[in-house]
Amino acid sequence: MDLPGGMPVEGDALIVLDVRLGAPPVQVLALRGSVDARTCDEVTRSVVRARSRSLPVVIDLGGLSFGDETLLGILLDCRDDVTTAFVGPLAASFERRLARTGAVGVLTIHATLGQAISAVNP
Repeated sequence: MDLPGGMPVEGDALIVLDVRLGAPPVQVLALRGSVDARTCDEVTRSVVRARSRSLPVVIDLGGLSFGDETLLGILLDCRDDVTTAFVGPLAASFERRLARTGAVGVLTIHATLGQAISAVNP
């Protein structure tokens, strides 16, 4: 995996990219790599920081190679906030986790970044 600018990242290290896009602005939190019990605190801090900016937030899950139940809990905590949206595609293992737990019907995962941005900026 490479970061913008071509900087390589080793293995499944968690990378959180936090950028502001568009007009009106939206905060995009792009998760890359693996989220588990060891890295969930970093994700939680990033989500809290992004949501504290009083901007709509899109959480991009398309670059995740793995997400465990701790990530699912973080996402479920955000689901009722109409200013937060999610975009995929999801890793197959995380998609199976959503299906097994019944979260598929609870979380809306948009197919494109544009759709997710439109959902929080109607």
